[in-house]
Amino acid sequence: MTTRRMAFFITACILAVAASYSPTQDHESNSLVTRGEYLTLHVAMCVQCHTPRDADGNLLSQSLLMGAPMPVQSPYPEQPWAFEAPKLAGLPAGFSEDEFVHLLMAG
Repeated sequence: MTTRRMAFFITACILAVAASYSPTQDHESNSLVTRGEYLTLHVAMCVQCHTPRDADGNLLSQSLLMGAPMPVQSPYPEQPWAFEAPKLAGLPAGFSEDEFVHLLMAG
């Protein structure tokens, strides 16, 4: 292949990749992540029970949604209460990503 053809080929590849890029897609994806973060942290407040805390009661940001002991006791002593809020983030314990995908797809 001549140098001129190679340069044309490389330029065509770069233009094809650039044309397929859509800032709107990134913006939409980013806004969905932002919305999910807002819902999780501020509306449903999932982090309040599903994130471990330090000795001062502060949420451990490096362990968001990784499961934690319940921060409150049951308001009804005669009724059973969960001792720990389950992990909501990441893969279930003992599963690789491929195994988890297989579980979801095939059961």
